[in-house]
Amino acid sequence: MSSALLVKSVDLQFKENNRQHRTEEISKKKLIVRRGELFIITVNFHTRGYEEGRDNITLIAETGPRATEEAKTKAVMTVGASVKPNMWNTTVKNSHDHTLTLSVSSPANACIGKYTFQMQLSSDGNKTSYNMGEFILLFNPWCKEDEVSMTDEILTQEYVMNEQGTLFFGSTDYISSSPWDYGQFQEDVVDICLKLLDLNPKYLKSPSKDCARRGDPIYVSRVVSAMVNSNDDKGVVEGRWHGDYSDGVSPGTWSGSVPILRKWYKSGYKQVKYGQCWVFAAVLCTVMRCLGVPTRVVTNFSSAHDTEGNLTIDEYYDLKGKKLDRSYDSIWNYHVWDECWMKRPDLEEIYSGWQVVDSTPQETSEGVYCCGPAPVLAIKEGHTHLKFDLPFTFSEVNADVIRWISYPDGRTKKASSDTKLVGQYISTKTVGSDEREDITKKYKYDEGTTQEREAVARALRNIRNRSRYESARADDRLHEDSEEPNLPATKIDVSIKVDKTPVRGQNIDMLVNVTNKSPAKKHLMLFISAQCMFYDGRPGTRFWKKEADIQLASNEGKDFPYQILYSEYDEYLSDSRLIKIAATVTEQETTQTFLAEKDIFLSNPTISIQAPDEALKYEPTTAEVLFSNPLPEPLNSCVLTVSGSGLIYDEVKIDGRQMKPGVRGILRVEFTPFKTGMRRLQVVFECDKFKDVKGYKDIKILPSSEEEEDFSNFGIYRY
Repeated sequence: MSSALLVKSVDLQFKENNRQHRTEEISKKKLIVRRGELFIITVNFHTRGYEEGRDNITLIAETGPRATEEAKTKAVMTVGASVKPNMWNTTVKNSHDHTLTLSVSSPANACIGKYTFQMQLSSDGNKTSYNMGEFILLFNPWCKEDEVSMTDEILTQEYVMNEQGTLFFGSTDYISSSPWDYGQFQEDVVDICLKLLDLNPKYLKSPSKDCARRGDPIYVSRVVSAMVNSNDDKGVVEGRWHGDYSDGVSPGTWSGSVPILRKWYKSGYKQVKYGQCWVFAAVLCTVMRCLGVPTRVVTNFSSAHDTEGNLTIDEYYDLKGKKLDRSYDSIWNYHVWDECWMKRPDLEEIYSGWQVVDSTPQETSEGVYCCGPAPVLAIKEGHTHLKFDLPFTFSEVNADVIRWISYPDGRTKKASSDTKLVGQYISTKTVGSDEREDITKKYKYDEGTTQEREAVARALRNIRNRSRYESARADDRLHEDSEEPNLPATKIDVSIKVDKTPVRGQNIDMLVNVTNKSPAKKHLMLFISAQCMFYDGRPGTRFWKKEADIQLASNEGKDFPYQILYSEYDEYLSDSRLIKIAATVTEQETTQTFLAEKDIFLSNPTISIQAPDEALKYEPTTAEVLFSNPLPEPLNSCVLTVSGSGLIYDEVKIDGRQMKPGVRGILRVEFTPFKTGMRRLQVVFECDKFKDVKGYKDIKILPSSEEEEDFSNFGIYRY
């Protein structure tokens, strides 16, 4: 009597497969696997078990619309067929009674994304099909055949699995840090990341072609770079570098990517207001780590934005040291981008490894606001003819700075030329700690060395050959000994020294040194001024200035002390907390003018968290947040935001009252951890004077005997 093989149930073994594929932190409720690696499914049948030769079983996995085998978006696997290399395969792992266990493997270059999973059965002339649900396929840095393979497990743990990070900002003389919660393994983040891919313009234009290219990390990184900003599409973050943020969130207030991604997703894909470079970079890091690509956030201090593509940044000052907004070029005090780890089969093998990927919308690439992936090695060697966006990324760390004095009659004279300012202290988080790792030597040879000059000359030749970057000035830079007729012949040295790291709320003390290195006595006029700056190099209001009539004998130098009071700079300070001090010295007899400038970054006061070093999963835990008002005036509109992946499901905002001068506030918060491992509790304090006072506390969460599946019920604060 005929007995067709009928499916009773299918177990995709979420828990075990996700554990094997290092995705259990993402979900225990759906199958999430990495390409190039086996996963197991179990099929239970009615009446009888699977019989080889009698029963034909085919598994079909499809991603994207109109999936095809040719496009590698559709996989057809027959149980019992011979295993084919670099293809989807399924084999019998075990068959017993009414239960069949199958191993399924994907190729290491399979398209990532969400797959539908179907089983087709044919036995005794009967054909049936069974919908087995869905699974998600990610890049696999643990698979040596995958193009994102990273062989060092310590690095993979840091650049894929670590949900907490540290960002660096400030200026070359005042490097500061801040915690960031990437949260790539929050359960809903993977769905948000896949939706981000499905909303990119290339997918909307041709979904099948876009999905067919998702096996290529180069392509995916460019799509994500474009979609993290909202300039061309339904991207995530809208940028604003200065002005009013009242219709959104001030960029400095964000402390994690998940609230940003969730807000975008829940709003129907409306851009989230607002972000600046570190926000774009941190969100991109979350998305790429979630998709399985090793990624780290990098800060470049004194970063050039070269709009003309000639590797020269022009800055203009008036005779009294005020920086003028006369050039589209700029020097950002710092700029933050990402490095993604991947092979470059489109280039020579030496260019595989770290690639610069930048989602901050500065310049377009192939008509879209994205940047990279640009090999870090190619940047170092000046190989600006390679893709992607090498001329722009090279200039960010290597451009020369030319400063000009603008005279009232419209004339401009070159005051100084600096080949060393741009591209300093290129920084990323150290593996296994929150310390800063300096990776400048990965991007450039030591300034002034033969190798460095050769790299610059090579880059300029390559750029010169690209017609859209042709520039007369580019040729000048090839000849280091070329004359600079506009530079002053008389030698007067001017320098500015700030005695200690300035803190907002305190006065700023400085010394201006003027030295006459000429053989004759000089009659000079000193002007010194201060103006607020935005971190992208845009000048703000000049709020303070002094002048002095001085005479110096030959080889004589003098120090001139100055102080800027808190009351003089407070109302002009931007959210960037940057002040440019500029000093000009004009020789009375010749009207030659000499310039010195210094950017000051004012640090915020500190906030601290007192909490136990260890806590139990699912057990309520209490922390105390402590903050003191350091200003001689009250703080208004105080808000405290508390967050932490694995500790709190949604960030919590706590409105406070006015804080009087010198008052110390203590706030007790209670939370219930829902994931084990080292977790980070983060707080952000903001008020009318401060927008980004941040603190954190790392807490080790130990397993508890209690089990709870509904994570969303945890993380509720009581205060």
